Amino acid sequence: MVSKKTVLLLSSLLLISFVGLSQQYYKKEIDSIKTQLLLNKELDTNRVRNYYWIGKLFYLESIPDSALVYTNKSIQLAKKLKDTSWLSSSYIQEGWIHLANNKPSEAIIFGNKAYEMSKSNVEDSYFIFNSFNASNLLLQTYLEKNSYSNSLKHALKAKELYETYSGAISLEVHVGVLNTMGYIYTETENYIEALKIINKT
Repeated sequence: MVSKKTVLLLSSLLLISFVGLSQQYYKKEIDSIKTQLLLNKELDTNRVRNYYWIGKLFYLESIPDSALVYTNKSIQLAKKLKDTSWLSSSYIQEGWIHLANNKPSEAIIFGNKAYEMSKSNVEDSYFIFNSFNASNLLLQTYLEKNSYSNSLKHALKAKELYETYSGAISLEVHVGVLNTMGYIYTETENYIEALKIINKT
C-alpha cells in the first residue's frame, strides 16, 4: 500500500510539473505574439488584439505589472482607432488585473466603464458578452468588498442578460453567477431566495 507521504510527494511533483508546463506555454504564446507585433508595425485592430492577448497571458501567468502594461497599450490604441469592442474588453481585463492586485476601487472604475460602453450596444452579441463580463467583474469586486447589495445588483444584471441573450453567453459562466447569487443570499440570510437559486442550478 502506498503511504500518505508518498501520495503527497507525488501530488506535489505533479503540481510543480503542471505549473512549469503552464509557464512554458504562456511564455511561448507571449513570444509568438510579440513576434507578430514586430513583423506588423501597422496601428490596426490586429495590434490592439495582440496587446490585449499578451496582457491576458501575463495576467494568467500572475505577472500583473506586465499584464497592465500591455492591457494599457491595448486601451490606448483602441481609443485611437475608436474600436469600442476591444476597448470594452480591455477595460474588463484591466478591472480583473486590479482586482487580482487587491485594488477593488480601481476594478470598479474599469468595470463601470466597460458596462456603460457595452450596454449601449446590446444589439451586438460581442457587446452582450462584454456587458455580462463587466457585470460579473463588478459582482465579484463588490463581493470582495463585502458589499452584498451592490454585488447582488450586478449579479441580477448578469442573470437578466443571460436570460435575454442566452446564445451569447455560456451556460458554465452563467452557473458561476447563479452560485455567487446563492452565496450572497445565504450570507444575508435570505434562505428562500438561496433555495430558488439552488433549484435553478
